[in-house]
Amino acid sequence: MKYILIGAGSRGSIYASWAWEQGIEIAAIAELRPDRLNALADSLQVPENRRFTDVSQLFALGKIADAAIIATMDRDHYGHVMRALDVGYDLLLEKPISKTLRETLAL
Repeated sequence: MKYILIGAGSRGSIYASWAWEQGIEIAAIAELRPDRLNALADSLQVPENRRFTDVSQLFALGKIADAAIIATMDRDHYGHVMRALDVGYDLLLEKPISKTLRETLAL
């Protein structure tokens, strides 16, 4: 099984590290901050060509894993979830689902 990670802050790091410890490959990581991105990617053995500071570049690859972990800022969940679903990913989405009722109901 393979996952991608979108958001390598504290929660994303915890989810991805736990998955990796269970034998799940982390196929790619998208994170705005290069320091966070590279520190986590190094520890999870994610190749340099699968590290992205722009999530659009990751989604442009199409579906490269079985599921996506979305652990970005709450305000960004909706956009990232919709794009991940369009690509065909199953999801692990941290809470809250969204900051608005409209987006939560749409998801």
